[in-house]
Amino acid sequence: MISEMDFRYCPRCSGRFQKKKENLLLCGKCHFHLYVNPRVTNGIILENENEEILLVKRKYPPKRDYWDIPGGFLDFKETIEESMSREMKEELGLQFHAFKYFHSYYGTYTFQGLRYHTLCIMFIGKIKHVTRLEPTDDVSEVRFFKWNRVPFSRLAFVEVRKGIKDYLLSFHQAVRSERAKNQR
Repeated sequence: MISEMDFRYCPRCSGRFQKKKENLLLCGKCHFHLYVNPRVTNGIILENENEEILLVKRKYPPKRDYWDIPGGFLDFKETIEESMSREMKEELGLQFHAFKYFHSYYGTYTFQGLRYHTLCIMFIGKIKHVTRLEPTDDVSEVRFFKWNRVPFSRLAFVEVRKGIKDYLLSFHQAVRSERAKNQR
């Protein structure tokens, strides 16, 4: 498996690259600078009125048949919000715009033998009165999980595991705080 930092030749002149920094390759012949920056992705932790978390099963590699949250890569000329709405429509057939920023997570994504560095912008949202969600695009199954039944060992990506765990921790802290406030 290789990463972009393993590239050896310049795309402009075919000269040999020299690694200058952690994310910079410099051509020794034409002095072209190739900056290797993370690819932006998005994901959303969706919760229903029963406090269950929505997961989708991946239909294709990488991580086929693993659980994930709805989301994907940002397209050219697209904002992160537009991208999140597009992914919701593509993967769930759902017009959904009521999400808010939660956290960002660094990760990696290996596809066809090349490891990409990613930055996942994670959102949260609540959906109510949804009777049926249809898996579409690159999703084979859609399911809600109780917070204590989330299949962490079968989640596709480390950053998704971290995001869901952080969400559950913050959710439970908020519930405890609210209960303590109500007991006073």
